[in-house]
Amino acid sequence: VTFTPDEEGFSDVPPSSWAYDYIQAIRDEGITGGCGNGNYCPKDFVTREQMAAFLIRAILGDPDEDYCNGVDPFLDVAAEAWSCPHIKTMVELNITGGCGQGNYCPQGLVTREQMAVFIVRALEGDPSANYCNGVAPFDDVSPSSWSCGHIKRLVEMGITQGCSSGSYCPGNEVNREQMAAFLARAFLGME
Repeated sequence: VTFTPDEEGFSDVPPSSWAYDYIQAIRDEGITGGCGNGNYCPKDFVTREQMAAFLIRAILGDPDEDYCNGVDPFLDVAAEAWSCPHIKTMVELNITGGCGQGNYCPQGLVTREQMAVFIVRALEGDPSANYCNGVAPFDDVSPSSWSCGHIKRLVEMGITQGCSSGSYCPGNEVNREQMAAFLARAFLGME
């Protein structure tokens, strides 16, 4: 069901949506322009290249279109790709090293634990290696998990409370309305 949005709204995000304020805020700040045709696609999952664009726009704004200057930052990211400037900037800011073997996996879907790592690195870098100190922040996050410290910091910064009572759901993919909430809390100070 669609509605006629106000002059700033997306046609597929009604004001009654739990994520409406978050989506409006990241739109107003230029972090997103939606997914096309006046829509935001709130239920679509976020790809790694979309995550790069969201983060870099939140931190610095859009890089120049020719920022990659003909150089592929990863084997699977061509210099001509729309997302290349954002991905290259993520590498330069030490937010990502890719997904392995010289690749970035731009079409891969972002999981909740990957999102935690990306956002925490974008805000303040990596927490210390033993940041969880043997204590899990959630029942489904092991203290020895590669992402434990980042997830713990995300909680401490008030960006997440998990996915349900006592759980974080680290392997679940993040959809665009959830990402709007994470971004608005992390970079715009929303609650």
